[in-house]
Amino acid sequence: MRLFRLLVSSLVIKINVKQKEISHGLIRFFKDTKPKILNTKILNLNEISAGWETELYTFEMQFSENDGIKKKKLVIRMYPGNSAERKLTNEFFIYKNLSKQNYPVPKIHYISTEKQYIGKPFLIMDWIPGGTLDQKLSSQPEETFRLFCQLFVDLHKLDWKPFLKNQNLEKNSISQIDIYLDSLENRVKQFELTELEPILIWLRGERNRIENEYLALGHYDFHTFNILLNDNGEPFVIDWPSAKVNDFRFDLGWTLTLYRVYGNRENRNTLFETYQEIAGKQIEHMDFFEVSAILRRLSDILGTLKSSDESTGLRNGVAQMIKDSISHVENLNSYLEELSSIRILKVDELIENIKNSD
Repeated sequence: MRLFRLLVSSLVIKINVKQKEISHGLIRFFKDTKPKILNTKILNLNEISAGWETELYTFEMQFSENDGIKKKKLVIRMYPGNSAERKLTNEFFIYKNLSKQNYPVPKIHYISTEKQYIGKPFLIMDWIPGGTLDQKLSSQPEETFRLFCQLFVDLHKLDWKPFLKNQNLEKNSISQIDIYLDSLENRVKQFELTELEPILIWLRGERNRIENEYLALGHYDFHTFNILLNDNGEPFVIDWPSAKVNDFRFDLGWTLTLYRVYGNRENRNTLFETYQEIAGKQIEHMDFFEVSAILRRLSDILGTLKSSDESTGLRNGVAQMIKDSISHVENLNSYLEELSSIRILKVDELIENIKNSD
């Protein structure tokens, strides 16, 4: 019991130290970059649910401006890893252009690519107070799925051209499919994941049957936890560091795969049927795009377990998060087998080793 108390006490101290470092860093940031903002105080800084790629904290910012005291409720989003600055600038670019097309995203107030303030690049945006769309699923499943799919279809109908920094407007979905497969192959080579090569071979073999479709901005992690609702029930989509322009089916395939491996076949099928209904079209060959998503996810997982979180661009502790939810890795392998008749035996061995080490 005494050891347990010491461990808890140590953890609390570490959390408090980190919160103080962030608070003091933010005060220095505002002092250096926003001279009209005076007497800044950072209040009620608290970590909120964070994903694999970023850390998020809510806080209240109290300050003096134009002879008055003001207070804002904000969120700071911090980017770890070797590619942090690139991810930050890309996400800010995406947010800015989404706002121009009136797609519902939170407003970004401040951005810093410097590490001198809190040890990582960061952006600061509005706090959306009403919870996530996922919290409505149990009480209003049909309405929630419909809103979710409407937002997804609306995203894929946006003008994708403003989201290309190099303005290469000659893109088409067929060339982009090949480029995306090349990027997946590079992931496999980078982390020496030879066990995943059978999936690449399958994708290359199936490639010729995939017909041309249209390009779209893809979110690449579109799920109900990444949609916030304000007090009026209006949705705001967050978490855009992986966004890119490509054949829209890659983005759809990622989301369908998430709902299959974290949920069940019924959820995946309901989502797909609703998406097709709202889009007004039948979408073919989704097995190819879901297998692509599985390869991307498995390469992220195995690459993280083989390397440090920082080298893969993920936040500290992701490897442990993977181990704590190892059943979803097992589901990925099973869904891969269902779609392609391929099962990665080394993934099964990894799962077994992690289970036995608990």
